[in-house]
Amino acid sequence: MKESVLAKYYSEAFTIPKKDAERLKHWKNPTKQPLGAPVGDFTAVLVHVLMNRCIPESKTSIKEVNEFLD
Repeated sequence: MKESVLAKYYSEAFTIPKKDAERLKHWKNPTKQPLGAPVGDFTAVLVHVLMNRCIPESKTSIKEVNEFLD
């Protein structure tokens, strides 16, 4: 699966705002990333986008996320 499709699925699954969804979609473009944010590494950009959205005490498992994405 390409990163653009993954970006779309993550954006839908986590209801990411449009600005952050664009960051995921254009993960290689440094002009779409804020100063000091990772560029060129999809996983690093995804972590940076999701960092403040995921609660550490979340009860959602990786299995549940995978089932949602399927």
